[in-house]
Amino acid sequence: MRCTKRKSPCPARYTREEEADRQVREILKGVSLPPALAADALDNIKKDKTKAAQAGEEAAQNLRDKLVILTDQLGQLLDLVLQGSITQPEYAHKKAQLVNDKKEIENKLAAFAREGSIRFEPLKRFYELCVVVGESAVAGSSSDNLQIMRKIGSNFLLGGKKIKLNFNFPSEELRQLRAEPGFCGPDFRVSKNWRPQGDSNP
Repeated sequence: MRCTKRKSPCPARYTREEEADRQVREILKGVSLPPALAADALDNIKKDKTKAAQAGEEAAQNLRDKLVILTDQLGQLLDLVLQGSITQPEYAHKKAQLVNDKKEIENKLAAFAREGSIRFEPLKRFYELCVVVGESAVAGSSSDNLQIMRKIGSNFLLGGKKIKLNFNFPSEELRQLRAEPGFCGPDFRVSKNWRPQGDSNP
């Protein structure tokens, strides 16, 4: 591999393909997770999804109860104006307030239904990718590794015979985590550095 020299002459020497492949594999190893740790993280996410679903259902039920009350209030308001107990302007003003409150609750319920546990999916896919990355770093082809590297970073540069890139979130955080003393050691899975990654039961 070498500079394309498209913009200006470049004195940089060729980088052997074998060396570039070695660097790519090292980069991938830096954002990989052992299957046991990845399984631990995915289990934590599953627990959090279950708790979030339970809390979300409770919140949604509260909103549905409020919606029933507002619907009843709208009916009572109509009875009052028909009976002449309130004026038409008073009816219009109070109805607008109740309709706005009802619309706000309906929007919140729609958001609950739409979002669900989707917020956990990006992190779940990342941990799954971390296992694939580790496996590919060891046994993947050069072309496959380049494709995987594009999923963990951007702005790739080859300068001074060294591959450089900007790691995406949360790849950079995982690289820092791997630098922690005792990473993957027997006590790491219960350390404060790992459990906050998703565990709700420290």
